[in-house]
Formats: sequence, structure tokens, C-alpha cells
Amino acid sequence: MSHPEVSNRSVPSTLAEHAGRLVAVLKKALRLALVMLVWLAVAAVVAAGWWWREQLPLRADSGAGYALGVLSAVCMLVLLIYPLRKRLKFLGILGATKTWFFIHMTMGVTAPVVALYHCGFKLGSLNSQVALASILIVAASGLVGRFLYRHVYADWSGHRAVSKKMSRPKLFDAPYLSFLRLVGTRLNRFDEHTQAHRRSLWAAIRHSFQVEPAARVERLVLMRFCRKQLQQVARDNPLIAREKERLITLIDRYVSFRLLQAQKITRVQIYERLFALWHVVHLPFFILLLLSVIVHVLAVHLY
Repeated sequence: MSHPEVSNRSVPSTLAEHAGRLVAVLKKALRLALVMLVWLAVAAVVAAGWWWREQLPLRADSGAGYALGVLSAVCMLVLLIYPLRKRLKFLGILGATKTWFFIHMTMGVTAPVVALYHCGFKLGSLNSQVALASILIVAASGLVGRFLYRHVYADWSGHRAVSKKMSRPKLFDAPYLSFLRLVGTRLNRFDEHTQAHRRSLWAAIRHSFQVEPAARVERLVLMRFCRKQLQQVARDNPLIAREKERLITLIDRYVSFRLLQAQKITRVQIYERLFALWHVVHLPFFILLLLSVIVHVLAVHLY
């Protein structure tokens, strides 16, 4: 038996592949560290403002406090650019959608923090309370949306990248291992069942609970079938007999990978439906925020 026929492309065989994986892990760790530092800095700024709220030399109606109120309102106006840029093609002159998404997220965090300092971490009149509550609700909703967005799009792109790396082993096409074609066909059917469109969130959640035990049973059935078939082939082929355990390991690794990916897809489907529901809820919150800020500004300047 030639080694290329039983090779597994998911196992890195060169130093370059090891180095590439190490670089990818380091980049991911660095990105995560930067995100954590940013959130820690935001939390520290908010905590410090709350702790020293009585000593803050700020008045909402004048000076630096008033300027912070204007800055918060400007941040909210900038928030509008991203959804408009995404829907109106002629606004492409303003820059890439990805850039404006980053600005949208930045302004979504900056606006409520600045608003808290604008009001001195204190509740004022009724219209001020409504405006502050609206901006905090929209900020919280935005964080939830970012969480769902990451799980939908990042997980899908990660699934595609891993699927490209973990290609079908050549041993599945070996003439003396023809039974593996049946294994591949059954795995494809399992994938099709997993990726079938499910309209409701409840249907997706119910399906996800069904897929995990079904995947375990599928693995047991397939591997029992493969062991039995390999044992029969090994009687007439000494090379298969010698490599039988190695073949079982490679087949098991590939089958487990395919079934694990199927389970990941069911989780992504849940996040997709949650993200769709989030869009329905987030828009009214955002409209309420704009209206409350407009009323707040008019009330402050007219009355």
C-alpha cells in the first residue's frame, strides 16, 4: 500500500504548515487581547465616573458638560451613517461598509459613556431620564447584536476554511476500499439533513438537540460498518491487514470531523434566527433613541 493513498491532509506535514498555524493562533490571541484591553478601559472609565460622580466638575447645561452632551448627540448621528451606507449604493463614496461598521460599533460604545459623563451619572428631569435610558438600551442591544453577528458570520467563515483544509482523504477512492463510498454518501445525507432550512427559532433549537445524539449514533454505526468491511478485505490483502489500525484511525478522524461540523452548523442556524429577531427589535429601539434625544434637546433649549 502506498502511503499517499492513506495520507490525511488535516495533519500538517511540513514546518511551514506548523509555522502558519502558530502565526494564526498568535494573531487571534493578539486580537482578543486588544479587544479585552479596550473593554477593560471602557469599564474603568465608567467605574471611575461613577465612583467620583459627586466630585465631577460638570454641569449638563454649560461648559464641558454641555459640550459632552453635544458630542454624544453627534456620535448618535454618526451611528446613522452605517445603516444608510449599507442600503444606499450612492453612499459608497463615503468609504467601505466594513470601515463604517467599525465606526458604528465605536460610536455605539462612545455615545453612552459620554452621555453618562454629560449627566454626571445622575438622573435629571423626566425627558433626560428617557433619553439616557434609551441610549443605554440601544447600546446594550448593539452589544447583543455584535455577539450574534460574530457567531453567525465568523463561525460560517471558519467552517468553510476548515472544510477546505479537511478535504476528502484519497483512501476513500481506493478501489479495494470501495465500501468507503457508501460512508461518504451517508455523511453527505447527514449534512443535507443538518443544513435543511428550518423556518422557526424553536425548530432550529429542537433540531440542534436532536443532531448531537444522532451524530454519536451515526459515528458508531459507520465505524462498526468500516471495521467489519476492513476485516473482510484484510483476509485477502496483506497490505490492508498490516495497515488496518492506521486506516481505522484515519477513517474515524474524518467521520468524526464531518459529524462535528454538522453539529456546528445547527448552532449557527440558531444564531441566524436570533440575529434576524434582533434586527426586528433593534430598529424600534434606535428610532426611540433618536426621538428621545430630539425631545431632550428641544426641551433643554426651549424650556
